[in-house]
Amino acid sequence: MFPPVLTQTIGRLVGKASPARLVFAALTVLFLVAIDAGAQSAALEPSALSRVPLADAGDGLYWQQLRITLGQADEASSEAIRIDLPALLELHDGDGDGALFDEVRIVYRAVDAELPRFETSTKTTAKTIVLSSRARAAAGGQVYVQFPSRSAASSSPSATSTVYQAIEFADPLETDLTEQLPN
Repeated sequence: MFPPVLTQTIGRLVGKASPARLVFAALTVLFLVAIDAGAQSAALEPSALSRVPLADAGDGLYWQQLRITLGQADEASSEAIRIDLPALLELHDGDGDGALFDEVRIVYRAVDAELPRFETSTKTTAKTIVLSSRARAAAGGQVYVQFPSRSAASSSPSATSTVYQAIEFADPLETDLTEQLPN
């Protein structure tokens, strides 16, 4: 779980057994466990891309970019990440071919040399983006999801929220993010 150098350093500190060193070693381990426990997050980035009118959205097209930072090393999966769009928005079919998976662009920022090859699944719908991966992604890896969106035809005229309902992860070590990312 910890790098060998850190394990050896903690071992040397504990081996000398002074109370101050024991406390320092214990705090170091607690701090590292807290960091290792997972800190996945999602954010709209940059904020200029996330501007969607909350009222009178009309038929305008808007671009969204999500940055999802993985808290754990995620195994490959046919449904690695699932993103439920806000009630006010839906994925736009720009080329009119009826397929929505080809509208989503994905960029992965690696932590090391891993190459999970995220791609948009054919299970993607107007309200849900599904990403698959072919190989393991590292903890701390960042998945950028960029897509065109428009006002959902089924949204009520009084809809005032563009909060993402859920971002779910297939890997059981990740914690799903719910009701995130207000515009």
